[in-house]
Amino acid sequence: MKQKYIALLFLFLIMTGCNSETVNTALDAALFTSESNVSGIKEAEDDSDEKSSSELDATAAQDFEAAPAEEGLKKNTEPTEDAMDNTAEAQNQQGLKTDNNIAKNNSENVSGNQAAKELEDNNRIADVTDEEWIANRVFEILNEERKAAGVHTREMLSGLNKVAVLRSEQLVTQFSHKWIDEYGNEWSGAQYVSTVLKYGKKEQSSIYDPDTGTVTPIDEYYYDYGGTENCYYGGTAVRPKSEIAESIVNSFKDSQSHWSSLMSSSMFYDGIGITLCNGMIYCSINSSAENYG
Repeated sequence: MKQKYIALLFLFLIMTGCNSETVNTALDAALFTSESNVSGIKEAEDDSDEKSSSELDATAAQDFEAAPAEEGLKKNTEPTEDAMDNTAEAQNQQGLKTDNNIAKNNSENVSGNQAAKELEDNNRIADVTDEEWIANRVFEILNEERKAAGVHTREMLSGLNKVAVLRSEQLVTQFSHKWIDEYGNEWSGAQYVSTVLKYGKKEQSSIYDPDTGTVTPIDEYYYDYGGTENCYYGGTAVRPKSEIAESIVNSFKDSQSHWSSLMSSSMFYDGIGITLCNGMIYCSINSSAENYG
């Protein structure tokens, strides 16, 4: 392009009759202008390159600044281990709470079912399988009465209980505090049973002579728990067991001597026997001041 421009300028000067000095001056000016233009173009290109480089650097800097921000945002949006642990713990607690509620409901249902079953069982007609339950219930009621009267409660002894059970069975055939054995010998009923069961204190038998007023020991022994006996017979066994227990206590309460004995503060242990036979109720309450087991 530069060469074409100079050639045209040279041809124009020749055709217009310019002298050689004028032509040379014009050519030098043309060459200077062309080189200046070329230099300007080069500088512009360099500036453009520098500008492009600066813009690229600025863009890179922006990208560099944006990258940490995005990374931070990413970190902030991702759950930490502590947060995950807290979430898991909260879920576990919620699960435990739900399980506890279910267990509580199940427990309440079981308790309700047991209460309903017990109520139904208490209201059915009693039979011989209920004798022990009735005896225990009589014992409970008596201790409640003792508390109300300001008297100490008593303890039930298994050995004394066996005495009372056997005595209640004897009352079916001989309703008395005495017992006639198969040889016709008369005993205290409680003493006879204690001797059979070897319960209580072992004592040597003796014979009393009313004419001389002397007592002669003999080679025989018996057992005695050294307490009292209260017996009951009556009522009807054809009713719920809870009613039977209450009726026995009420019958004793109606008798001043029996009730005074049962509320006595000198006795500390009880044995209670119940026998249901032929629709009737037989009860023996044997009490002791000593614990023979």
